[in-house]
Amino acid sequence: MGNALFEKIYPLTMNDRDWCNRLTPTAILNLAQDAALRHSKELHVGFDDLFSNGYLWVLVRLKYEVVTENISNLNEVKVISWPITPRGMELSRDFKILSSTGEDLIIGTSLWVIIDINSKTIQRSTVIEYNISEFINKRSFLQPLKKLPLNERVVKIASVPYVVTYNEIDPNRHMNNTKYASAITNLLTLDQDENIKSFEINYLKEMKYQEILELSEVREDNVIEITGRNKGVVSLRARVIIKEENDRN
Repeated sequence: MGNALFEKIYPLTMNDRDWCNRLTPTAILNLAQDAALRHSKELHVGFDDLFSNGYLWVLVRLKYEVVTENISNLNEVKVISWPITPRGMELSRDFKILSSTGEDLIIGTSLWVIIDINSKTIQRSTVIEYNISEFINKRSFLQPLKKLPLNERVVKIASVPYVVTYNEIDPNRHMNNTKYASAITNLLTLDQDENIKSFEINYLKEMKYQEILELSEVREDNVIEITGRNKGVVSLRARVIIKEENDRN
């Protein structure tokens, strides 16, 4: 049987930090995704395992929250990741990112489904079996990961086009989940003393190579709502919560 908990030390590079030396949303999603993929492979439910049986993993929702005052100047982090007991068609996986000294930096959760390659239909979670004896059902957040509501104001705001590039395509032949974070953060205009406290995204429709993602944002106080559309169809919704450095509440 495999280990229900995955742990790995990841070295960080300049590409993982923004101009203020803070860990970027893209880097955080990359770390969470890599840990999930590695652990799934260890448990014999990885990409290749599912693909050989005609299935694919699809990420539906993800949320993380920064639980410390500072995520800057990091040279390495430890990522801990674990799957939650499957329920119906939903497969959740939570994660935590810690400093090299063991301090909690970030907590997060993700919601996945399995789709049939040919029919594109969502399958029940029973089509796979994790190679573990018992799940660790400790959750990062008390509340379940719900669908983000559509902010009607965002729909009426002028959009910024984002073209999906060759380097953003993954083995599923669509825009990789982590690349959406880059598109979103490039859209935002933040001051140096404004930190991303929470980042949440719903993946609604896949984006393919050279398709155009029309991004719109609305900010109300410290909450930014983002909508991405492709040919008029909503492809993503996201919510970013900002915390200023001098805000310690």
